[in-house]
Amino acid sequence: MTFVLLFSLAASFLVALVIAPFFIPILKTLHFGQYIRDEGPKSHRKKAGTPTMGGSFSSLV
Repeated sequence: MTFVLLFSLAASFLVALVIAPFFIPILKTLHFGQYIRDEGPKSHRKKAGTPTMGGSFSSLV
């Protein structure tokens, strides 16, 4: 049971690492970007345009 769980987690992580570099540009062209409010910290503005789900991908890649 534990082996199946660990294998599933490892497999999904590897699939995400392989797919992410191709998937993030597609999300950017479809404008699935994150909106950053002006009231927030200036350091968060660099995240503008990052696809919402792609944020987790970009931290891995």
